[in-house]
Amino acid sequence: MSKYDLSLYTAEDRLVAALGPRGAQLTGPLKAAQQFASLFLTEQGSVTYKPDYGTEFMYYMRFGLIRTDLDVVLYFNQSTALVLDYINGVHDDANDTTPDDEIIINIHLDNFTLEPPVLLLYVTLTMRSGATTKVVLPVTAGVEVPDAN
Repeated sequence: MSKYDLSLYTAEDRLVAALGPRGAQLTGPLKAAQQFASLFLTEQGSVTYKPDYGTEFMYYMRFGLIRTDLDVVLYFNQSTALVLDYINGVHDDANDTTPDDEIIINIHLDNFTLEPPVLLLYVTLTMRSGATTKVVLPVTAGVEVPDAN
């Protein structure tokens, strides 16, 4: 069975939490960053009641299809298009009360480091409000470069 290591870091020094009826929760751009990580790294079709939730990025990682810099850019762009489509579908209702600083409108891959078996993605998320947050996603899962011999 494959094992995955997922961590989510932001460029910010602290997390801003608000107390809600169920305890502490993330708000604003950090909540959006959490949603991005969840959508981006969940394999599409793996959530039974939400077949459109997620992307194919982890599928490509699991099967070692991300081997070159071009692969990273290609699969990242393909997957973030799915993330934005999903977010737009969720927030297209006129009655949606989600704050603008929690709705992602743009995802930009600033940089990445591919050192098998680790892939680090440095991403900037832009919210509807104009706020931005930087996210670093370190992902380890089946990323292997074929042996040259």
